Amino acid sequence: MHGWFCACAAEKHPRLNRAYGTRFRFGVTRYQGVVPRLGAEPILVNVAANLRRVRHRRGLTQEQLAEQAGVDERYLRRLEAATVNLTVVQLGRLAKVLDVPPGLLLRKAQMPKRKPGRPKKRGPRSDS
Repeated sequence: MHGWFCACAAEKHPRLNRAYGTRFRFGVTRYQGVVPRLGAEPILVNVAANLRRVRHRRGLTQEQLAEQAGVDERYLRRLEAATVNLTVVQLGRLAKVLDVPPGLLLRKAQMPKRKPGRPKKRGPRSDS
């Protein structure tokens, strides 16, 4: 599949409805990014969070990491969104480029409660 679709194809190909969801059914003609799927396997969520965290600490972009590890940038984007599986070979390549042991990417991730940079909610102000 190319990523470009017409809305009439939804009637002919019901599998596309399941794969691309309501955006496809309602006429969005281009796949617009990766949306993490609900109920993703916990191990994939952990790998995704750890991969993103280590990549940020190393100061690498997704494009740079993908090029150095020899994987497609779209695939790396989907890995960080926990929407695709990865092989042991790919895990090893990514760990080698990031200079971490592969087991580090498999550990349970500490998920932040708030998004970075988001201001905390304040209570009501008292003018006394």
